[in-house]
Amino acid sequence: MGEVWRARDTELGREVAIKVLPESFAEDETRLERFQREAKALAALSHPNLLDIYDVGSVNGLHYAVTELLEGDTLRERITPSGLPWKKVTEIGAAVADGLAAAHGRGIVHRDLKPENLFLTADGRVKILDFGLASVHEEASPDARTATITEAGTVMGTPGYMAPEQVKGQPADARSDIFSLGCVLYEMASGHRAFSGDTGAEVIASILKEEPPQLSSSGAAVPVDLERAVHRCLEKRPEARFQSAADLAYSLRGVGHSGTAPVMATPQPSTVTDVAEHRRPRWQIAVAALLMVIAAGIIWLALSPGEDEVPVEAAATLDPNRIAVVPFNNRTGDASLDNLASMTADRLTQGLAELTEIEVAPGSVVAAASAGVDPALVVGEVATQTDSGLVLTGVWDAVGTGLELQATLEDAQKGAVIRAFDPIEATREAPQEAVATLRDWTLMAVQDHLHPILAWGAGNRFPVYDAYLMNRRFFELFDSGGTGTAAEGAQLKFQSVQLDPLFIRPRIQTGGSWMPNLVSYLHDAVLSFYLPVREMTLTPHQQRLVAMIDSRIEGRWENAFRLAQTEFERDPEDSWNQVQLMWNAKYTNRPGLVLDLFKQLDLDPLTPNTMEFAVNGWVLEAYHMLGRHEEELVSAREYAAAGPTTTLGGSALAPELRALAALGRTNEIDNILTEVMLEADVLSTDGGEMLAVVYELKAHGFREEAGVLAAKTVTWHETESDSSPGSRCDPCLAAALAAAGRHDEACSLFEDLLADEPKDRGFVKRVGICAARRGDRETALEMETRIEEIGDPVGPTGVPYGRRGNTQMLQAGIATALGDRDRAIQLIQHAVAAGYCDYMWLHVNPDFEPLWNAPEFQEIMRPKG
Repeated sequence: MGEVWRARDTELGREVAIKVLPESFAEDETRLERFQREAKALAALSHPNLLDIYDVGSVNGLHYAVTELLEGDTLRERITPSGLPWKKVTEIGAAVADGLAAAHGRGIVHRDLKPENLFLTADGRVKILDFGLASVHEEASPDARTATITEAGTVMGTPGYMAPEQVKGQPADARSDIFSLGCVLYEMASGHRAFSGDTGAEVIASILKEEPPQLSSSGAAVPVDLERAVHRCLEKRPEARFQSAADLAYSLRGVGHSGTAPVMATPQPSTVTDVAEHRRPRWQIAVAALLMVIAAGIIWLALSPGEDEVPVEAAATLDPNRIAVVPFNNRTGDASLDNLASMTADRLTQGLAELTEIEVAPGSVVAAASAGVDPALVVGEVATQTDSGLVLTGVWDAVGTGLELQATLEDAQKGAVIRAFDPIEATREAPQEAVATLRDWTLMAVQDHLHPILAWGAGNRFPVYDAYLMNRRFFELFDSGGTGTAAEGAQLKFQSVQLDPLFIRPRIQTGGSWMPNLVSYLHDAVLSFYLPVREMTLTPHQQRLVAMIDSRIEGRWENAFRLAQTEFERDPEDSWNQVQLMWNAKYTNRPGLVLDLFKQLDLDPLTPNTMEFAVNGWVLEAYHMLGRHEEELVSAREYAAAGPTTTLGGSALAPELRALAALGRTNEIDNILTEVMLEADVLSTDGGEMLAVVYELKAHGFREEAGVLAAKTVTWHETESDSSPGSRCDPCLAAALAAAGRHDEACSLFEDLLADEPKDRGFVKRVGICAARRGDRETALEMETRIEEIGDPVGPTGVPYGRRGNTQMLQAGIATALGDRDRAIQLIQHAVAAGYCDYMWLHVNPDFEPLWNAPEFQEIMRPKG
C-alpha cells in the first residue's frame, strides 16, 4: 500500500523506518483509511511484540509514519516445507499471543494475522506487523475484548487465515485473531496450511465445512498438548476456542514443561497434500483473490444466512437431479458481447441435457426467474423458482485483449459450492472453445456430485469425457472370473490415456483397485498404469487419494487408515469415503468400525458389483473377528440368498460355512458340502472351501470334528477331484494331508513340490516345518534363511507381489515348529509392523497353533478401537 524507507533520526541518533503513502494513493479513500487505521492502532499500543511507532503526520499532502526499524525475516521466509521444531513453534506462538493480548486489551483486533505479517528479528524478537485491517474501538476500556468498525457483511482478511465468522462477513473479535493464530501455529508445526484449496472459494469452503488433519498425520512430531491447543484455536464456533490470547499464551508456554518428557502425538509419514501449494502457478493466486471477492459477495451470502434470516424452506423440496444454468453476466464492458453471455448458458444447457440422469431447467424459465435479481440472491431465487437442486452461474471478463470465462456450480439444497471452476482463457475470435471446455468440466462435476463413488480423481479436467464413461466398465474387472474382462477394462483405460496422456482420473481409479493379494498379472497391470500419476501435477484432493493408495501399496496401513479417516471427516455422507475407511479399517484390524460404518452406508446405485461384494465380505469378517458368529451366520445367509452377482472367483456359501465352523455346527456343514456343493458341482477345483472349514473348526476348539473333515478332504482330493496329470492340486492335497495329521506323506509331497519349484517360498516354509517336526533343526534353520534369500517376488514395477511382511510370517512358521516361541512372536510382530494385514488367515493359520494361547499373540489379534 506504500513505500518503506530506511532513514536516520538525526536528533535522537537512531535508525528508523518511514512508511510513506504516495500522493496518488492518498487520493484513494480506502488506502488512506487503512494507513490511518494502522497508525491509530499502533499509537494506542506499546508492547515488545508490537511494532513501535514514533511519529505520524503529513507534509504537502504526503502521509507518513515513522516506526522502529526491524532487521530479520518474516515468518513466511522461516517456515520450511517440513515445518519448524515444536519448541520454536510454542516460543513464537506465545510471543504473538502476548502481542495480541495487548492489542485486544486496547480494543484492537488485527483481522489479518498470517506468516507475512509476523516478523522475526535478527536478535530473536517476534513482532506483529500490518495493522492496516485492524478494527479500532476508540472508547474501548483496557480490558475490552471485541470491537469492529466495519458493517456486517464486509469481508476483510486473507484466504486461508480468516475465521469462519470473517469469511461470512460477520463482525470479528479477539477470538477471530485466535483462530488466525491457530492457522499460523498449524503451518509452523506442519509446513503446510490448515485449510487449502485450488481456489479462494474452495479455501473458504474448507474453513467453513472441514476440519484440518491432525498435526501428527502430516509427519510433524509435536507434543499432544500442543496439538490439542492448535485444534482448539481452530474450532468453528468462537465460544469453543480459547477466549483470550493471554490464555493461549499461557497454554503454549506450558507445552513440554511438566517436569517430564513431553508426550508426543504419534508422527506419521508426511503426505503430499501440500505439494500443490508449492507448485501452484502465480495466476492461480490472482484467481484465488478474485474468487475470494466473488465468494464473499455472492456464495457465502447464500451459504450462511444472517442471524435474523431463515433458510429458504423450499430448499428441502428441491430436486437434487435438476440443474438450472443462469444466464452468464457480461462484465467486459463491451455491450457487443451480451449475446455471448446468453449463448454460453444455452450451450451449457444443451450439453448438460446429454446426461440422462438429470433434468435441465428450460433456459427461458431460468432467465425469467433470474431477471432483475440481486446477484447475491440469484442462486436461491432461481433454485426456488425452478425447483433445481443444482445451479450454475458465471461471468465473462475482459483480460488484456482476450476474454476469461468463470463459473461456479452450487448445491442449492445444501447451500454448498460443488465446484468453483478455474478461469478459462478465450479469444474474442473463438470464445466457443472456452464454452466447450466449461461444458466438459461441468458434466464431470455434476457426474461426480451425483455419483461420488466413481469420483476417484475429483477435480481433474479433461477433454475425453466419453472415454471416461467407458472406464466405468473397468470396475467389472473380476466379475467374469477370467482374464477377458480384465483385458477389456485395461484396453478402455489405455484408450483414454492415448487420447490424453495426462488424463489422471483413470490412473487413480486403477490404483485404488489394488489389493495385497492380487495375482501377478493383475498386480503388474494395475501398478504399471497407476504409478506414473506420482509424477503428474495433482489437485489437493488427488494428492490425498494418491497418498492413501501409496500407503496401502507400501504396507503402511495405519497411515492409509488415517488418510481415509481425514477424507471421511471432510464428507461423512459420501459413500466412497465410507467404503475407503471401511477398507482401511478392515486391514488395520478395526472390525467394530467396519460394522459402524456399514450401518450408515448408502451405496450409490452405480457401485460396481465387485465393490458391493467386497463390502459385504468385510462386514462378515468383522462379525467373525468380534466373535459375533450368530449375527455372522444370519448375514451370510441373507447375502447368499440375495444372489451376489460376483464372488471374485470364490463360493457364495464360503462365509456361511465359516460361521457354522465357528459355531461347531458340523451337521449343517456336511449338508452344505455334500448335498449342496458337491451335488451341484460348485465346489472349487482346489477344494479350498473344505480346507478352510477344517482350519476354522480347529481354531475354535472343535479339533475332533476338524480331523474328521480333514480326512474327508484328503479322500476328495485323492478320488473325487480331477486327478489327471497336471490337473490335480498337489499343494492342496499336501495341505489336506498335513491337516489330517498325515505329516510324513505331506512332507514327502512338499519336498517333491519344492524340487520342482525351488524358489517357491511357501514350499520352502513347509519343508522347513517338516524338518523341525523331525528334529532336524539345522535343515529347518537353513530353510528359514533360504526364505529371506529368495526375498519377496517383484514384478516389473518394482513393487513386491503379495502382502508386506510375508517373509517374516513364513519364517515365524518354522520358528514355531522349532519351539522358538519368543522368536516366532517377534517375527510375527515384525511382519505386522511391515504391513502384514491378513488377520482372518492369521487367526486360523495352523502353523501358529502352539502360539494361540500366548498373551503376545492374543494381543496382536485383539481388535482395535
